[in-house]
Amino acid sequence: RHPIERAISTFNYLQIAHWEPEYRPEMQGWTVEQYATSDVIEDNWMTRQLVHVDSSTPLNMGHLQLAMDVIRRKVFVGLMSRFEESLERFGAIF
Repeated sequence: RHPIERAISTFNYLQIAHWEPEYRPEMQGWTVEQYATSDVIEDNWMTRQLVHVDSSTPLNMGHLQLAMDVIRRKVFVGLMSRFEESLERFGAIF
């Protein structure tokens, strides 16, 4: 999914997902712009996932290079816009 679409989805989710540890009831009155300029917004989530670095660690160009290497060598990508087709491809490979 596009990073901005994902960020907006996360913003909407965190306003209602009271069962999640990241739930932020104070966000219920926020605008997307307030979320985008806050310290709550994700910071390079995909890069952090790929290189196993938590949000308290500042990222550098080494992290970016490692993430790009992981994608080149190990990632199989599906598209939300072609969800059913992507699932079929995953099923055929795995």
